Amino acid sequence: MKSEKLSRLFSAISNPANNQEIRKTNATEVAKTEKLSADAVNVKFSKDVEAQQLADSEQAAKVARIKEEVQSGKYQVDSKKVAAAFMQELGLV
Repeated sequence: MKSEKLSRLFSAISNPANNQEIRKTNATEVAKTEKLSADAVNVKFSKDVEAQQLADSEQAAKVARIKEEVQSGKYQVDSKKVAAAFMQELGLV
């Protein structure tokens, strides 16, 4: 009984038509996997683009707010923070 099952298994494996069908199935599965991978990359890229657009719009809003404060004379500069930033940039701290 076991030898009969093994015999059928070996004949199925050794049959070129079966091998070709197995290759087609494997190729189809690989294509599906690659398609899913490409879709996942596209989704991630889209989310990254959306996040960047949000960050850009927030940055633009901040710049507009500061510009308005400067033009109206309401913008206040913390001179200690400016001096500390200069010293750190020059490597003096």
